[in-house]
Amino acid sequence: MAGSWRLVLCSVVTMSGCYTYVPGEVGEISPPEEVRLRLAPVEAARVSDFLANDTRAIEGRVVESAADSVLLLVPVHSELRGNRVTTLNQRVQVARSGVIDVELKQLDRGKTYLTAAAAAGLLAYITVDRLFGPGGSNPNQPGVPPGEAVVPSFSFDLSGMIRSIFTVGR
Repeated sequence: MAGSWRLVLCSVVTMSGCYTYVPGEVGEISPPEEVRLRLAPVEAARVSDFLANDTRAIEGRVVESAADSVLLLVPVHSELRGNRVTTLNQRVQVARSGVIDVELKQLDRGKTYLTAAAAAGLLAYITVDRLFGPGGSNPNQPGVPPGEAVVPSFSFDLSGMIRSIFTVGR
């Protein structure tokens, strides 16, 4: 039983990418698009001074688009505070001449519908398992007196799960 829960959880997590990146052109970049830019080595070195990491690709939301540059709002740090995730962003200006490749972020409706269906199926499975599985409220279950039902309680620590996701690798 525990193995099937892990399989279902891993399946839902891996299918949960509701967004995809599609190829674009430098001239298509305009606010408020979300983009991934692959940068030339010189531009990547210049931008890495602002982002405190050495990267040739950056993702962010276009804030302003000029003829020779693009101003991006780039997430640089996420932190769990209470039950909210706080994201710190940095504004970074990228020269259009330093952009090698552009990818535009778009909603993938197929993955989104599949993820929603998987989540609904998982919820239905958990509900049926808790109600009619071992220790559930099945009236034909041995050990439960006639006329009485056992109502299982179900709880999980959502904030703990979110916290563990954002603290991996620290």
